[in-house]
Amino acid sequence: MAHNPLAAVLEAMGGLGLFLLGMLVMTEALKRLGGAAMRRALMHYTRTPASGALAGCLSTALLQSSSATTVAAVGFVGAGLLSFPHALGIVFGANLGTTVTGWLVALVGFRFKLTLALMPLCLVGVALRLFAPPRWGQAGLALAGFSLIFVGLGTLQQGMSHWDPGTALVSLGESRLALVLFGILFTLITQSSSAGVATTLVALHSGLIALDQGLALVVGMDIGTTATAALATIGGSAAVRRTGFSHVIFNLFTGIGALLLISPYLQLCDRLSLLGGDPELLLVAFHSLFNLMGVLLVLPLTPAFSRLMMRLVPDPSDASAMVLEPAWLEDAPRALGAVFKASQRQLAGLSRHLSALLGGKGQRQNLQTLKLQMLQSRDYLDHLHLPPSANKTWTVLLALIAVQDHLYRLLERCEEEEERALTARSSISLKREARLLLEQVEPLLPALSDTDKNRSLAPLAAAMQSLANHLQQSASAARLEVMGRIGQGELDLPSGTQRLEAIRWLERVSAHLAKVLHLLEQAQQHLGEAARPV
Repeated sequence: MAHNPLAAVLEAMGGLGLFLLGMLVMTEALKRLGGAAMRRALMHYTRTPASGALAGCLSTALLQSSSATTVAAVGFVGAGLLSFPHALGIVFGANLGTTVTGWLVALVGFRFKLTLALMPLCLVGVALRLFAPPRWGQAGLALAGFSLIFVGLGTLQQGMSHWDPGTALVSLGESRLALVLFGILFTLITQSSSAGVATTLVALHSGLIALDQGLALVVGMDIGTTATAALATIGGSAAVRRTGFSHVIFNLFTGIGALLLISPYLQLCDRLSLLGGDPELLLVAFHSLFNLMGVLLVLPLTPAFSRLMMRLVPDPSDASAMVLEPAWLEDAPRALGAVFKASQRQLAGLSRHLSALLGGKGQRQNLQTLKLQMLQSRDYLDHLHLPPSANKTWTVLLALIAVQDHLYRLLERCEEEEERALTARSSISLKREARLLLEQVEPLLPALSDTDKNRSLAPLAAAMQSLANHLQQSASAARLEVMGRIGQGELDLPSGTQRLEAIRWLERVSAHLAKVLHLLEQAQQHLGEAARPV
């Protein structure tokens, strides 16, 4: 069979399939074992682009999947858990982490005949999955997947060893552009740049291709791996699309740079007399080198890159959204002023929505968009660290943190309890309180608009606090009245419960509005003109 060309091709294809299966099984098991911890680490340690790049690199190296890390970053942005600028570091670092697989293959796969030794480990792993507790079972699957990777690699190597070098990948010629395109196509088909790099290493080890051809192939495979992140952006928000397409643009940038570096790299290896050594190590070293250089070049330019992506992928559905630039974090008053204005806009959006719920002139808002804006503001404040001795800026920071908390609670009232507003409007006993709340909400709309930037929020805060106190006092009497009517049989229990929930809704909404206005007014007092965005 070994000398049959068709059998050799089928054997190589089977080896590649086993390699891909091993990668899939191991990656899925590792994600179940440590995926949640990795996601928490990605969010926790993404304080700067550099720390994000390191977190993305380590996550990819441990999970053995740059796609998993990048798609996770896209998902965090879509859920509002990470702002787009802070997800960029993860995207940059994921590329570097994926080169670990190449080193593993080059250093272990070709130097030790592991196929026979690892086959029993595959059985051990499957046995753990079948008979051990769930967590040990996932560890067993990871072990079985790891074994399959090297079994597949050995089978792929065995099949390729009988290929004719004159009719195999050499037929692609010396055109580096054609080899790059072939590498992109290979990764698109297999959905794994790691499999592509491993196949290239095997072909290089078997003498089917030359080093310069292998270098061009891995450049193409690095570009091709962006397809998964690009697909993950379909139907997503502007921030999601920016994150996914940032991966594409970054990989194109590093790929073009790597293509230009192939000749200098080969010349350097020739001068250092390295070409006669291990070509597999030279290939993986090049793979790591150009990804590392790409990360080091782009990291200092992250703010500019972020602004570029925001221009390339605008958000037409939310033209009024406040852009919170990472560079402003170095200037605390400016950063706090930006969050202050963003909070005002978010309060204006919620006020319009509340006005519509209460039968006023406002319009219903896209609550999901507002939620993403709030989570972005909270994430931005989380990256702004000040000492308590910072006096006024410290006071403003604490006030805005509390503002964001109350805004989010207010959004939850709008999001989950719309029927309670309708009950308050239609109930005879609650109609007056609902109208009083509407009368306090309506003036917020012009007061929070961009055309009235210098208006003091103190009168609005005082009026809303007065209403909140009134509703708190009248709520007890209203509850007793409703429960009495239930007890007398004038109201059935479901209708009575609905009215009690409506009372609680009015009370909570007014309390959150009063607190937000008071805190914004407090922040407004301490923010100087230089701190307020124009």
